[in-house]
Amino acid sequence: MGREVIRTATESDLPEIMRMGRAFLACTDFSHVPFDESAATQLVMGLLNGTGTVIVSDCPAGLNGMVAMVAFPHFFNANVKAAQEFFWWVDAPARGTRIAIRLLNQAEEWAHAQGCSTVHMLALDALNGAQVASMYERRGYVSLERTFMRTL
Repeated sequence: MGREVIRTATESDLPEIMRMGRAFLACTDFSHVPFDESAATQLVMGLLNGTGTVIVSDCPAGLNGMVAMVAFPHFFNANVKAAQEFFWWVDAPARGTRIAIRLLNQAEEWAHAQGCSTVHMLALDALNGAQVASMYERRGYVSLERTFMRTL
């Protein structure tokens, strides 16, 4: 670790983004959702073509982390923009390094450049949610709500 470049993803990164997406899904409680590479590719391409961004950590061995963000008018006031994490993943061997922080820094910079006044990030319980929440709080994030899911 340490020679990673944090950059905006390109279409050529799709195979690695799909690999990380499958790994992400396998670690979540979304087992009822099969991975659909076609739909995931369409989503990523939409983000790369202007609805948001995908930021990746690129190291000599390939990509080892990613975060996707979207910007949108705030629900309560369309003149205020907010940014929302769509997905965030760091490969297991790269966890505990500064890659996650570097990805988050770049995501916040992207949100600021989009004119967003807030950034909303997630912490899935199945993926070290308490540890991630603690990191957010150390960075000045506040907990606003909890999300609950029920499989039908």
